[in-house]
Amino acid sequence: MAGTDLAQLLLKHSVTVVLLLCMLRLLHRASASRRVFATRCGLVALLLLPLFWLWLPQLPMRMPLALSALLDPPLRIPISVTTVALPDIEAAVAAPARAAWLGRWLLAAYAVGVACHLLRLALNLARLRQASVAAQVLEAPAWTTALQRLHRSLGLRRAVRLLVSDTAASPYSWGWHHPVIVLDRHSAGYAQADAVLAHELAHIRAHDWPMLLLARVLLALYWWHPLMYPLLRMFEHDTECAADDAVLAAGATPSRYAHTLLTVSRQAFGAGPAGKPATGMANRIASRGAMLGARIAALLEAHRPRGRVTLRQWWSGMLASVALVCVIGSITLQGERVL
Repeated sequence: MAGTDLAQLLLKHSVTVVLLLCMLRLLHRASASRRVFATRCGLVALLLLPLFWLWLPQLPMRMPLALSALLDPPLRIPISVTTVALPDIEAAVAAPARAAWLGRWLLAAYAVGVACHLLRLALNLARLRQASVAAQVLEAPAWTTALQRLHRSLGLRRAVRLLVSDTAASPYSWGWHHPVIVLDRHSAGYAQADAVLAHELAHIRAHDWPMLLLARVLLALYWWHPLMYPLLRMFEHDTECAADDAVLAAGATPSRYAHTLLTVSRQAFGAGPAGKPATGMANRIASRGAMLGARIAALLEAHRPRGRVTLRQWWSGMLASVALVCVIGSITLQGERVL
Protein backbone atom coordinates (compact mmCIF):
# COMPACT_ATOMS: atom_id res chain seq x y z
CA MET A 1 0.00 0.00 0.00
CA ALA A 2 1.40 3.36 -0.98
CA GLY A 3 1.82 6.11 1.56
CA THR A 4 -0.79 8.29 -0.12
CA ASP A 5 -3.28 5.40 -0.10
CA LEU A 6 -2.74 4.82 3.60
CA ALA A 7 -3.13 8.54 4.31
CA GLN A 8 -6.42 8.64 2.39
CA LEU A 9 -7.74 5.58 4.25
CA LEU A 10 -6.92 7.17 7.59
CA LEU A 11 -8.58 10.39 6.43
CA LYS A 12 -11.73 8.49 5.42
CA HIS A 13 -11.86 6.82 8.82
CA SER A 14 -11.44 10.14 10.63
CA VAL A 15 -14.19 11.74 8.55
CA THR A 16 -16.55 8.86 9.35
CA VAL A 17 -15.85 9.09 13.10
CA VAL A 18 -16.32 12.87 13.12
CA LEU A 19 -19.61 12.59 11.21
CA LEU A 20 -20.82 9.95 13.67
CA LEU A 21 -19.97 12.15 16.66
CA CYS A 22 -21.73 15.11 15.02
CA MET A 23 -24.79 12.94 14.42
CA LEU A 24 -24.85 11.88 18.07
CA ARG A 25 -24.57 15.52 19.06
CA LEU A 26 -27.61 16.34 16.94
CA LEU A 27 -29.49 13.43 18.56
CA HIS A 28 -28.70 14.49 22.12
CA ARG A 29 -32.45 14.95 22.82
CA ALA A 30 -33.47 11.72 21.10
CA SER A 31 -34.19 8.50 22.94
CA ALA A 32 -31.30 6.32 24.04
CA SER A 33 -32.43 3.52 21.73
CA ARG A 34 -32.16 5.77 18.68
CA ARG A 35 -28.71 6.99 19.74
CA VAL A 36 -27.61 3.38 20.15
CA PHE A 37 -28.94 2.56 16.69
CA ALA A 38 -27.08 5.53 15.16
CA THR A 39 -23.85 4.42 16.82
CA ARG A 40 -24.35 0.86 15.60
CA CYS A 41 -24.75 2.10 12.04
CA GLY A 42 -21.53 4.08 12.42
CA LEU A 43 -19.62 1.09 13.81
CA VAL A 44 -20.76 -1.10 10.92
CA ALA A 45 -19.72 1.67 8.52
CA LEU A 46 -16.24 1.77 10.08
CA LEU A 47 -15.99 -2.00 9.71
CA LEU A 48 -17.02 -1.98 6.05
CA LEU A 49 -15.13 1.14 5.01
CA PRO A 50 -11.82 -0.59 4.05
CA LEU A 51 -13.69 -3.23 2.04
CA PHE A 52 -15.76 -0.64 0.15
CA TRP A 53 -12.60 1.37 -0.46
CA LEU A 54 -10.95 -1.64 -2.13
CA TRP A 55 -13.95 -2.90 -4.11
CA LEU A 56 -15.80 0.21 -5.26
CA PRO A 57 -14.73 2.08 -8.39
CA GLN A 58 -12.82 5.23 -7.59
CA LEU A 59 -14.38 8.64 -7.94
CA PRO A 60 -11.50 11.12 -8.34
CA MET A 61 -11.92 14.48 -6.64
CA ARG A 62 -9.58 17.30 -7.59
CA MET A 63 -8.13 19.36 -4.79
CA PRO A 64 -6.95 22.96 -5.01
CA LEU A 65 -3.30 23.40 -5.80
CA ALA A 66 -2.66 24.77 -2.30
CA LEU A 67 -3.74 21.43 -0.78
CA SER A 68 -2.30 19.15 -3.43
CA ALA A 69 1.12 18.99 -1.82
CA LEU A 70 -0.31 17.29 1.26
CA LEU A 71 -1.21 14.08 -0.57
CA ASP A 72 0.34 14.47 -4.01
CA PRO A 73 3.46 16.65 -3.87
CA PRO A 74 4.53 18.13 -7.20
CA LEU A 75 7.90 17.65 -8.78
CA ARG A 76 10.47 20.37 -8.35
CA ILE A 77 11.52 21.63 -11.77
CA PRO A 78 14.91 23.36 -11.83
CA ILE A 79 15.26 26.78 -13.41
CA SER A 80 18.00 25.63 -15.70
CA VAL A 81 18.87 22.03 -16.28
CA THR A 82 22.41 22.88 -17.32
CA THR A 83 23.21 24.79 -14.13
CA VAL A 84 21.88 22.23 -11.64
CA ALA A 85 24.28 19.64 -10.32
CA LEU A 86 23.31 16.01 -10.50
CA PRO A 87 22.19 14.50 -7.18
CA ASP A 88 24.50 12.22 -5.27
CA ILE A 89 23.91 8.60 -6.32
CA GLU A 90 24.28 7.20 -2.81
CA ALA A 91 21.87 9.73 -1.32
CA ALA A 92 19.33 9.05 -4.06
CA VAL A 93 19.52 5.32 -3.40
CA ALA A 94 19.39 5.70 0.41
CA ALA A 95 16.29 7.93 0.49
CA PRO A 96 13.80 5.21 -0.60
CA ALA A 97 15.48 2.76 1.77
CA ARG A 98 15.04 5.16 4.71
CA ALA A 99 11.40 5.72 3.80
CA ALA A 100 10.81 1.97 3.58
CA TRP A 101 12.54 1.44 6.93
CA LEU A 102 10.34 4.08 8.58
CA GLY A 103 7.23 2.55 7.03
CA ARG A 104 8.13 -0.89 8.37
CA TRP A 105 8.64 0.49 11.88
CA LEU A 106 5.31 2.33 11.80
CA LEU A 107 3.55 -0.80 10.55
CA ALA A 108 5.23 -2.85 13.29
CA ALA A 109 4.13 -0.34 15.95
CA TYR A 110 0.56 -0.49 14.63
CA ALA A 111 0.61 -4.31 14.64
CA VAL A 112 1.92 -4.39 18.21
CA GLY A 113 -0.89 -2.07 19.34
CA VAL A 114 -3.52 -4.21 17.60
CA ALA A 115 -2.04 -7.39 19.07
CA CYS A 116 -2.04 -5.94 22.59
CA HIS A 117 -5.67 -4.84 22.37
CA LEU A 118 -6.80 -8.16 20.87
CA LEU A 119 -4.86 -10.11 23.50
CA ARG A 120 -6.51 -8.11 26.26
CA LEU A 121 -9.89 -8.72 24.63
CA ALA A 122 -9.24 -12.47 24.43
CA LEU A 123 -8.14 -12.61 28.08
CA ASN A 124 -11.29 -10.79 29.19
CA LEU A 125 -13.46 -13.20 27.21
CA ALA A 126 -11.64 -16.17 28.73
CA ARG A 127 -12.11 -14.80 32.25
CA LEU A 128 -15.76 -14.09 31.53
CA ARG A 129 -16.31 -17.65 30.37
CA GLN A 130 -14.37 -19.07 33.30
CA ALA A 131 -16.42 -17.04 35.77
CA SER A 132 -19.66 -18.28 34.19
CA VAL A 133 -18.50 -21.89 34.30
CA ALA A 134 -17.65 -21.56 38.00
CA ALA A 135 -21.01 -19.90 38.80
CA GLN A 136 -23.98 -21.81 40.20
CA VAL A 137 -27.53 -22.03 38.91
CA LEU A 138 -29.82 -19.73 40.88
CA GLU A 139 -32.95 -21.54 42.02
CA ALA A 140 -34.57 -18.85 44.17
CA PRO A 141 -38.32 -18.84 43.38
CA ALA A 142 -38.57 -15.04 43.31
CA TRP A 143 -35.89 -14.80 40.63
CA THR A 144 -36.90 -17.79 38.51
CA THR A 145 -40.55 -16.72 38.46
CA ALA A 146 -39.64 -13.17 37.48
CA LEU A 147 -37.32 -14.48 34.77
CA GLN A 148 -40.02 -16.66 33.22
CA ARG A 149 -42.59 -13.86 33.29
CA LEU A 150 -40.29 -11.24 31.78
CA HIS A 151 -38.96 -13.73 29.23
CA ARG A 152 -42.50 -14.24 27.92
CA SER A 153 -43.49 -10.58 28.04
CA LEU A 154 -40.40 -9.47 26.07
CA GLY A 155 -40.96 -12.17 23.43
CA LEU A 156 -37.51 -13.73 23.73
CA ARG A 157 -37.00 -17.03 21.92
CA ARG A 158 -33.54 -17.82 23.22
CA ALA A 159 -33.23 -19.64 26.52
CA VAL A 160 -31.52 -17.55 29.21
CA ARG A 161 -29.57 -19.12 32.06
CA LEU A 162 -29.65 -17.44 35.46
CA LEU A 163 -26.52 -17.93 37.55
CA VAL A 164 -25.08 -16.61 40.81
CA SER A 165 -21.35 -16.12 41.35
CA ASP A 166 -19.16 -15.43 44.35
CA THR A 167 -16.70 -13.42 42.23
CA ALA A 168 -19.22 -11.11 40.55
CA ALA A 169 -19.45 -7.58 41.90
CA SER A 170 -22.77 -6.72 40.21
CA PRO A 171 -25.34 -8.34 37.90
CA TYR A 172 -24.26 -8.63 34.28
CA SER A 173 -25.22 -10.48 31.09
CA TRP A 174 -23.28 -11.75 28.12
CA GLY A 175 -23.57 -14.18 25.22
CA TRP A 176 -25.44 -14.28 21.94
CA HIS A 177 -26.87 -17.70 21.03
CA HIS A 178 -26.80 -18.91 24.64
CA PRO A 179 -27.11 -15.76 26.79
CA VAL A 180 -26.34 -15.84 30.49
CA ILE A 181 -27.32 -13.56 33.37
CA VAL A 182 -24.94 -13.68 36.34
CA LEU A 183 -25.86 -12.23 39.73
CA ASP A 184 -23.63 -11.41 42.65
CA ARG A 185 -24.53 -12.78 46.08
CA HIS A 186 -25.65 -9.41 47.46
CA SER A 187 -28.00 -8.66 44.56
CA ALA A 188 -29.41 -12.20 44.63
CA GLY A 189 -30.42 -11.66 48.24
CA TYR A 190 -31.46 -8.02 48.39
CA ALA A 191 -31.96 -6.48 44.91
CA GLN A 192 -35.30 -6.06 43.19
CA ALA A 193 -35.60 -9.08 40.89
CA ASP A 194 -37.96 -7.53 38.33
CA ALA A 195 -35.80 -4.43 37.80
CA VAL A 196 -32.47 -6.25 37.51
CA LEU A 197 -33.79 -8.98 35.21
CA ALA A 198 -35.72 -6.51 33.02
CA HIS A 199 -32.50 -4.52 32.53
CA GLU A 200 -30.38 -7.53 31.58
CA LEU A 201 -33.07 -9.10 29.40
CA ALA A 202 -33.35 -5.80 27.53
CA HIS A 203 -29.64 -6.14 26.69
CA ILE A 204 -30.22 -9.68 25.46
CA ARG A 205 -33.27 -8.73 23.37
CA ALA A 206 -31.36 -5.86 21.71
CA HIS A 207 -28.25 -7.99 21.01
CA ASP A 208 -26.13 -5.49 22.92
CA TRP A 209 -23.34 -7.90 23.83
CA PRO A 210 -22.28 -8.82 20.24
CA MET A 211 -22.34 -5.13 19.34
CA LEU A 212 -20.17 -4.37 22.37
CA LEU A 213 -17.77 -7.05 21.16
CA LEU A 214 -17.72 -5.47 17.68
CA ALA A 215 -16.99 -2.06 19.22
CA ARG A 216 -14.04 -3.50 21.16
CA VAL A 217 -12.67 -5.14 18.01
CA LEU A 218 -12.90 -1.84 16.14
CA LEU A 219 -11.15 -0.14 19.03
CA ALA A 220 -8.34 -2.68 18.70
CA LEU A 221 -8.04 -1.99 14.95
CA TYR A 222 -8.17 1.79 15.36
CA TRP A 223 -6.44 2.08 18.74
CA TRP A 224 -4.35 5.02 17.50
CA HIS A 225 -7.38 7.26 16.88
CA PRO A 226 -8.15 9.44 19.94
CA LEU A 227 -11.84 9.86 19.05
CA MET A 228 -12.51 6.12 19.23
CA TYR A 229 -12.26 6.07 23.02
CA PRO A 230 -14.94 8.70 23.78
CA LEU A 231 -17.09 7.13 21.06
CA LEU A 232 -16.92 3.77 22.83
CA ARG A 233 -17.75 5.35 26.20
CA MET A 234 -20.76 7.13 24.70
CA PHE A 235 -21.92 3.89 23.11
CA GLU A 236 -21.71 1.97 26.38
CA HIS A 237 -23.52 4.76 28.25
CA ASP A 238 -26.33 4.98 25.69
CA THR A 239 -26.68 1.19 25.72
CA GLU A 240 -27.22 1.21 29.48
CA CYS A 241 -29.69 4.11 29.22
CA ALA A 242 -31.67 2.21 26.58
CA ALA A 243 -31.87 -0.79 28.92
CA ASP A 244 -33.00 1.54 31.72
CA ASP A 245 -35.79 2.82 29.48
CA ALA A 246 -36.84 -0.78 28.84
CA VAL A 247 -37.13 -1.33 32.61
CA LEU A 248 -39.48 1.66 32.87
CA ALA A 249 -41.47 0.38 29.90
CA ALA A 250 -41.88 -2.92 31.75
CA GLY A 251 -43.71 -1.09 34.53
CA ALA A 252 -41.01 -0.15 37.03
CA THR A 253 -41.36 3.07 39.03
CA PRO A 254 -38.57 5.54 38.12
CA SER A 255 -37.74 6.44 41.72
CA ARG A 256 -37.71 2.82 42.89
CA TYR A 257 -35.58 1.66 40.00
CA ALA A 258 -33.19 4.59 40.53
CA HIS A 259 -32.79 3.43 44.14
CA THR A 260 -32.05 -0.11 42.94
CA LEU A 261 -29.52 1.17 40.43
CA LEU A 262 -27.79 3.27 43.07
CA THR A 263 -27.69 0.40 45.57
CA VAL A 264 -26.28 -2.09 43.06
CA SER A 265 -23.67 0.40 41.85
CA ARG A 266 -22.51 1.19 45.38
CA GLN A 267 -22.17 -2.49 46.16
CA ALA A 268 -20.30 -3.15 42.91
CA PHE A 269 -17.68 -0.43 43.11
CA GLY A 270 -17.33 -0.56 46.86
CA ALA A 271 -16.46 -4.24 46.90
CA GLY A 272 -12.87 -3.86 45.67
CA PRO A 273 -11.33 -5.45 42.58
CA ALA A 274 -13.17 -8.74 42.91
CA GLY A 275 -15.34 -9.48 39.91
CA LYS A 276 -14.22 -6.52 37.82
CA PRO A 277 -12.05 -8.50 35.34
CA ALA A 278 -14.94 -10.83 34.56
CA THR A 279 -17.39 -8.02 33.83
CA GLY A 280 -15.06 -5.99 31.61
CA MET A 281 -16.60 -7.54 28.50
CA ALA A 282 -20.21 -7.84 29.71
CA ASN A 283 -23.30 -5.65 29.86
CA ARG A 284 -23.53 -4.74 33.53
CA ILE A 285 -26.17 -2.71 35.26
CA ALA A 286 -23.79 -0.95 37.66
CA SER A 287 -22.17 2.40 36.86
CA ARG A 288 -20.22 5.05 38.73
CA GLY A 289 -19.24 8.69 38.64
CA ALA A 290 -20.77 11.05 36.11
CA MET A 291 -22.19 8.15 34.11
CA LEU A 292 -24.24 6.95 37.08
CA GLY A 293 -25.46 10.48 37.78
CA ALA A 294 -26.52 10.93 34.15
CA ARG A 295 -28.45 7.64 34.18
CA ILE A 296 -30.32 8.52 37.39
CA ALA A 297 -31.12 12.00 36.08
CA ALA A 298 -32.47 10.48 32.86
CA LEU A 299 -34.65 8.08 34.86
CA LEU A 300 -36.21 10.87 36.88
CA GLU A 301 -36.82 13.17 33.89
CA ALA A 302 -40.53 12.92 33.23
CA HIS A 303 -40.67 14.16 29.63
CA ARG A 304 -37.57 12.43 28.30
CA PRO A 305 -38.09 10.56 24.98
CA ARG A 306 -37.91 6.80 25.53
CA GLY A 307 -39.26 5.41 22.27
CA ARG A 308 -37.70 2.47 20.46
CA VAL A 309 -36.46 2.47 16.88
CA THR A 310 -39.29 1.91 14.41
CA LEU A 311 -39.00 -0.25 11.32
CA ARG A 312 -39.03 2.81 9.07
CA GLN A 313 -36.24 4.44 11.06
CA TRP A 314 -34.24 1.21 10.93
CA TRP A 315 -34.40 0.98 7.14
CA SER A 316 -33.70 4.70 6.75
CA GLY A 317 -30.65 4.46 8.97
CA MET A 318 -29.28 1.40 7.21
CA LEU A 319 -29.73 2.88 3.74
CA ALA A 320 -28.16 6.18 4.82
CA SER A 321 -25.20 4.33 6.33
CA VAL A 322 -24.61 2.28 3.18
CA ALA A 323 -24.87 5.38 1.00
CA LEU A 324 -22.44 7.28 3.21
CA VAL A 325 -19.91 4.44 3.18
CA CYS A 326 -20.18 4.13 -0.61
CA VAL A 327 -19.55 7.85 -1.08
CA ILE A 328 -16.68 8.12 1.40
CA GLY A 329 -15.14 4.82 0.31
CA SER A 330 -15.12 5.61 -3.40
CA ILE A 331 -13.82 9.19 -3.28
CA THR A 332 -10.13 9.49 -4.14
CA LEU A 333 -8.40 12.80 -3.60
CA GLN A 334 -6.10 13.89 -6.42
CA GLY A 335 -3.93 16.94 -6.71
CA GLU A 336 -3.98 19.38 -9.59
CA ARG A 337 -1.39 18.92 -12.26
CA VAL A 338 0.51 21.95 -13.52
CA LEU A 339 2.23 21.46 -16.87
